[in-house]
Amino acid sequence: GSSKSLTLAKVYLQLKGLHIVVMENEDQASMIFNDLSNLVGAKQVLFLPSAYKISIVHGQADNTNLLMRTEVLSKLVGSNTKGIIITFPEAMVEKIVSGKEFRDSILEIAKGEKVSIATIEDILQEYLFENTDFVYRPGQYSIRGSIVDIFSYSHPEPYRLDFFGDEIESIRTFDISSQLSKEQLTEVTIVPNLHESESIANYESVFSIVPAS
Repeated sequence: GSSKSLTLAKVYLQLKGLHIVVMENEDQASMIFNDLSNLVGAKQVLFLPSAYKISIVHGQADNTNLLMRTEVLSKLVGSNTKGIIITFPEAMVEKIVSGKEFRDSILEIAKGEKVSIATIEDILQEYLFENTDFVYRPGQYSIRGSIVDIFSYSHPEPYRLDFFGDEIESIRTFDISSQLSKEQLTEVTIVPNLHESESIANYESVFSIVPAS
């Protein structure tokens, strides 16, 4: 039953690097993803799904799937190319934004950086983020005094930026249900919905941005 997962886990733990596993269909890919998340650690495994709710409404984008696809893109164009990406043919044939377009369409924020809240808001509006009282899904942001909450398409949890004047004093993830802060971070990347961005001119195959080694 789990022999494939055990073999893949052993290969990854011995060789490290970046591995892409293409299963026959979405169900098999999901099972392998769950197995490997337990065997090698959830942070080491990413899932590349289709961007659409094909089984429900054809052509309707799914925010959760878009988030997972953007996580994979961040991994492929980033400096840390270690991990396992699980996918299936239908998801692989969908075009993905080019590496250059991705880098030109993101906002990188670091703890200690000096930038005004107004500047952050201008960029988020340019990225077509929605201003809400409380964020609960990707593509939203909220400003309450010196606190800016942002739900990027590059991370499964939203970020909380705490400002002191024009300096970013702290960056944390937080739980959308309890609103309680979780992990402390030193830098984050804010990514808009690149799948529907009108500013994106070039889309290409996933394999075209896979690192050469």
